[in-house]
Amino acid sequence: MEWLKVVVLVLSVLLVAVVVKLILLKKAIKDLDKLIVKRVENKENQSLYTNSSDKDLKKLAVTLNSELVELQNERLKYQSGDSALMTGITNITHDLRTPLTAMKGYLELIELEEKSEKLAEYLTIIKTRCNKMEELTAELFKFTLLESVSEEICFENINVNSVLEESLAELYGAFIEKNITPKVNITDTKIQKILGKKQLSTVFTNIISNAVKYSDGDFFVELNTDGKITFTNTAKDLDEVSVGKLFDRFFTVNSAHNSSGLGLSIAKTLILQMNGTIDATYYKDKLIITIIF
Repeated sequence: MEWLKVVVLVLSVLLVAVVVKLILLKKAIKDLDKLIVKRVENKENQSLYTNSSDKDLKKLAVTLNSELVELQNERLKYQSGDSALMTGITNITHDLRTPLTAMKGYLELIELEEKSEKLAEYLTIIKTRCNKMEELTAELFKFTLLESVSEEICFENINVNSVLEESLAELYGAFIEKNITPKVNITDTKIQKILGKKQLSTVFTNIISNAVKYSDGDFFVELNTDGKITFTNTAKDLDEVSVGKLFDRFFTVNSAHNSSGLGLSIAKTLILQMNGTIDATYYKDKLIITIIF
């Protein structure tokens, strides 16, 4: 029986050794995981390492280092390209503003002169197009500012109901022009949130303006007692793929509406800056945009 005791003892020692190795290996994996998270979150260049003697774990650390270096390089390329794009757009908007201002000045002078009815009609069309281009240029410039530097938000306790009602009132004329009768369901309960009033107004205006441009004749907005805000309109030209891109920069369903494709992107940027969420869904030909703070 002595040999059996020896076998049991050897097996016990091996089992203890395996358990210890597993514990050390698990600890090494946890330490490596923490280093990966720290490096990714802090965008540090520090190399990953492990104190474990396990060859496979050491090999994994080497592989991860290589992949993280590649990820860092790609991130730098993206940031550099993004910065160059924003700078280019900013320069273009500045370059456009000067001739636009001059054109509008000359149009005002021409309007003072005698002209035929047909010429007056053409001038009205030109002036309308100039004004529209000026609006799009201003929108583009504002977007570059929002993307490059977070706009200073003056957080205060505001009444969301009032801001929404004001935004709807400002765009009432646009609804009339499109023969749209908006349906509004705003709770009587005062929804108070710590937000930026100017930024929230811009969000509502951009979303409502987008609905006016693309709606197939209807519009419904609701603010419930939980503070959730939903904007709904029929949009048969859309599909689920398009809706998934609505908040992307410069995305437009088509170019027929003279849109820069920045309105909803700006809205999303501002919502995120105010620690809220915005989502778009498509159901039975209806676009539904939901905001929650």
